Amino acid sequence: MKNRKLYGFLVAVILLLLGSCAFAGSKYNLTIGTSSLGSSFYILAAPWAKVINDNIPDAVASVQATAGASSNVQLIEAGEIGLAYVSNAAAYEGYNGLGWTRGRKYQKLRAVFPSHPAQWQMVTLNPNLKKIEDIKGHSVSVGGQPGATSDILLRDCMSVMEFEPGSIQYITTSNGINYLKDGRIDAVAFVMAAPTSYIMDIENTHNVKFMRIDQEDINKVVEVKPYFSPGVIPGKVYKNEPDDIPTFVSWTIAIADKDIPEDIIYRMLKAVYENKELFAAAHSSGKNMKQEDILFAAVPLHAGAVRYYREMGVSIPERLLPPEMK
Repeated sequence: MKNRKLYGFLVAVILLLLGSCAFAGSKYNLTIGTSSLGSSFYILAAPWAKVINDNIPDAVASVQATAGASSNVQLIEAGEIGLAYVSNAAAYEGYNGLGWTRGRKYQKLRAVFPSHPAQWQMVTLNPNLKKIEDIKGHSVSVGGQPGATSDILLRDCMSVMEFEPGSIQYITTSNGINYLKDGRIDAVAFVMAAPTSYIMDIENTHNVKFMRIDQEDINKVVEVKPYFSPGVIPGKVYKNEPDDIPTFVSWTIAIADKDIPEDIIYRMLKAVYENKELFAAAHSSGKNMKQEDILFAAVPLHAGAVRYYREMGVSIPERLLPPEMK
């Protein structure tokens, strides 16, 4: 008799829980983590949210400004956002507990689609600061918090090229540009798809200059930090820079919480690639979205992404399979 009562109680509790979960899960709230206002992350989140809201009836998406890539990795882990744009470097270090993580691994993130390659850009108003290593004794901002892609890259350059800035300051790119105008900082470094509104705006009022890095030094850094690639800032995308500027490229990858159902991610990816023109209309870098470029991802894929890309004929290597599929 006692067993029957216990059984009946447990069944009632389970049914109650199932009902609550079904109600709570009737629409998945997929907040998209980005970066500061005006960044390529933020701009490209608008078409991503629209694609979800227009095509996935059991999900609702919204856009949230954040402190950037490493912040997005942490927000995914904490369950505060479901989707985000990140750099390969921040995702790789986060997943493997390296660099900015201080040994903690953030392993809830999964790659879902490649967005675009973003360029390292470091600007100044000081005519004496011509190369990246000239920052010795001077101040530079590298994003809103430790672990920003520009922070990772600057420290990689410091390690390989053996130089040290006077100070590294954690200021969002938009505020960093204002500090530069006011003379409160000597240089601003960031990794975004060129052109950016930050530089285009300051070009109208100030004689802003890019701090160069020699191709030989780029190659040295890439050799030991393979989540970066050699690249260029194309000439004429900024009015004061007629020629290509050698630089680093970091792939921007869209990520998702691994706990989002496989079918939602699968349907989302179908909708994303069927509406690529929305991304291209939002930002010029949106023209670069290709399914095969998912192979540039530095972290495992979501199970729904594996299913989608395999159907599209993309062969997924073992290193990109998530632990739950091994």
